[in-house]
Amino acid sequence: MKKEKGFTLIELLAVIIILAIMALISIPLILNLIEKAKKNAFEESAYGIMESVRLYYMENIIDNKELGDKVFSYEEEEKELKYSGTRPKGGTIILKKNGNLEMFIHNFKWCAIKNEEEHRINIIDYDKETCKIESPMILEGSSVEDIELGLDSPIPGSYYNLKNQKGIVTCVNLSDENREIKNTSELKIGENCIKCSMIYEKEEIASLTRTFKMIKTGKTADEIMKESPGRNGIIVTDLDGNKRFAGSDPNNYISFNGDLFRIIGVFDGKMKIMQYNFYGSTGKISWNGGNLNDWNQPGTLNITLNGTYWNSISSEYQNAVDQNHIWNIGGIDNSNMMRSNFYRAENTKQWTGNVGLMSVADFAYASSYCNDSINLNSVNNACTSNNWMLPTNYNQWTITPYTGDQNNVWIFVVNGSFFTAYNSNNAHGVRPVLFLNQDIRIIGGNGTNSNPYILNL
Repeated sequence: MKKEKGFTLIELLAVIIILAIMALISIPLILNLIEKAKKNAFEESAYGIMESVRLYYMENIIDNKELGDKVFSYEEEEKELKYSGTRPKGGTIILKKNGNLEMFIHNFKWCAIKNEEEHRINIIDYDKETCKIESPMILEGSSVEDIELGLDSPIPGSYYNLKNQKGIVTCVNLSDENREIKNTSELKIGENCIKCSMIYEKEEIASLTRTFKMIKTGKTADEIMKESPGRNGIIVTDLDGNKRFAGSDPNNYISFNGDLFRIIGVFDGKMKIMQYNFYGSTGKISWNGGNLNDWNQPGTLNITLNGTYWNSISSEYQNAVDQNHIWNIGGIDNSNMMRSNFYRAENTKQWTGNVGLMSVADFAYASSYCNDSINLNSVNNACTSNNWMLPTNYNQWTITPYTGDQNNVWIFVVNGSFFTAYNSNNAHGVRPVLFLNQDIRIIGGNGTNSNPYILNL
């Protein structure tokens, strides 16, 4: 019997070596094919997403919808686009209003980039620094906006020009504890410093800070003074250029806190208003029970007006009042009692507070017949004629002290004369006076008794 011969050790080793060489050659080829297939799948997904964006654009055009620049962000969950393929891990697609688009999306392995002017998508290895559109990312806008209260407009919206946006844009109000803001309706009256930032992968890549000034709608106090004061009124100017209503019955009625008031005039853009009816159940209160005529040393009337009376005003209307107004409370004796002398004397002493009274000069300027040569202490003088402030029920207190002593305060009686004989502890008529904030606007009414001006609060 012939004995069969098997493989020698050398032959077996040769076979193993050949197989190893073949594996070394084929495995990388196979892995490359797998990697290329994955890359092709990512590229096909990118093109699928691009076509989905174009379909979105065409559907909106067909529906006659106006499109601005539209951003699809994969930093968040994107649900608007319908496509087959693998969802990117991050990136942004920008659909321009002209239909062009820019893209940079990635899966942390590859990055698909397309600039607006290109037609094809470039697939490159992912790198945080290179997976981005080459053109600059910027925010643009004008410096200051005056926006009327009540406007409902998105921020950034038309107030910022977003060029080549990627990532997420967020806006905060630096004037309001960095509170996030999305609409102008959230802004407060006055200046608001708004910062909008592009955030990409938790980093700020662009920002712009702008100041928005919120203003109330309606007419300003100065605009009201330029209108016709009515057939029974005129506008007069005092020594400092402040405009005042004068005449027998000008159109200066205004509604405040549910009561009827009248506008004395406008001082540095602030309306000075006086209650039409006398205050209190009897209409009469003592100026100071301690018989002192210094308004800076709060007596009966000052305490009552800035306590009980002030607390009767609703918070909405209190907010319309200049609560830090500096009042002129200087006085004069019974010499040289002309309008201009009272006005100058009143400016020599001040008090800061909420509620006061009219001054002697206020009364004198309210007459269309008064001038600076008339003695206000004479009975039935010209300054009492054609004067809408002339009291009809009670003698009326002013805030102006008589400086000939420390007890008396200037009043005018029903017939319009001024006297110094009344001590501050006597009871006379009171009509509270307030200064309103500069931003207060008038949105209705014509200033007549039957149709008073309406405030925008």
